[in-house]
Amino acid sequence: MKKKGLLVLILAIIVAGGIFAQEEDVAFGGINQNGSDFDLLPKNTIVLDIGPTIIGVGYGVAINDLFAEEDDISGSGFGFAIQYERQLTPKLSVAGRFAYMGLGLDMTFSESLVTIKTSSDISTISIDAYARYYPWEKNFFIGGFLGYGNMSYSASATDNKSKESISITTHYFKLGPRLGWRIDFGNPGGFVMDTSFGWDIAIRMGASTGSQFNKLFNGFEDFNGEDEGEVFDFIESLFFVGGPRLTISFGWRF
Repeated sequence: MKKKGLLVLILAIIVAGGIFAQEEDVAFGGINQNGSDFDLLPKNTIVLDIGPTIIGVGYGVAINDLFAEEDDISGSGFGFAIQYERQLTPKLSVAGRFAYMGLGLDMTFSESLVTIKTSSDISTISIDAYARYYPWEKNFFIGGFLGYGNMSYSASATDNKSKESISITTHYFKLGPRLGWRIDFGNPGGFVMDTSFGWDIAIRMGASTGSQFNKLFNGFEDFNGEDEGEVFDFIESLFFVGGPRLTISFGWRF
């Protein structure tokens, strides 16, 4: 009788363990299903990356806070990125991503009877195609992307009599690696968090922003004699169109 009771207990533990393993797989959004089971899982994911929004809005807040006592200086910024991902197999997916970020700075100078208003804006746009590989058919993925990006700079100055303006656009071919996690909150499908780390490599197509500045102004140096065009190119390659990247996205899997 005791042996029968022990056998029943062992069978119950085995069955419960199998059920728990299946539920754990679902709870963490796993995609390690094969055959017809994979066909039943949601394969589409749309997410909104709030990273560019944080940077853009943060820039505007920082400028306005830094020059809080100056009524003639103000900053603004905004950005966003949206991505659509399609699961092709339990381990492989492809995605398309569009991103935008814009930063602005407005200043007003008054001297005697003359008032000069200046406005400058920097905006970046990128369109990228991604491939992702989920080695354990769960949350973690590695991948990379190829894409196109551009950065535009425009500035204008207006006084009591006239207005001058310039506009510069630089184009780039982009690529880079990524690793990250796509996490379902609950069963596969519904609300998801998608975060990744990587590095964007921007290969310029045509003249750099700095060289275009130098051409427009016949040399573009600050008061210390430093080439501002080269400084602008450096910041551009490590922040605006290239350099380290962190994405923090939320969306829906269906």
